[in-house]
Amino acid sequence: MAAVIVSLPEPWAPTYADRRLRLVQPSRPVRPDARVFRRRRSVALLAIVAIALGATTVGRLALTGPGGGALTSPRPAGAPYVVQPGDTLWSIVVAHSRSGDPRPEVARLALQLGGRTLQPGQLLELP
Repeated sequence: MAAVIVSLPEPWAPTYADRRLRLVQPSRPVRPDARVFRRRRSVALLAIVAIALGATTVGRLALTGPGGGALTSPRPAGAPYVVQPGDTLWSIVVAHSRSGDPRPEVARLALQLGGRTLQPGQLLELP
């Protein structure tokens, strides 16, 4: 045996059982304000510009690498390099080489020196 509690409507409360919902057609179509369209267009334009700038940056990094490119070269190609205090053949080639492996260039510079040590102010011919 089970007991069920049922709430009965109060006698003074109005009943809504006889009312029905119905759709009302608006007198004119509801359209967003012109400001909404302007704001949407502005956001879309900013998104397109951001995507284009991002794609350009990624493309440049893919082509030049994170530290490569013409702007990072401290001297024009073919100009002699002036040896600074603390320079080694390896550090010079790594800093100014455009190829991946610095060993062949280090060997070429060692032959150019003829077994002498580097002296500050000395000129080296780098490709």
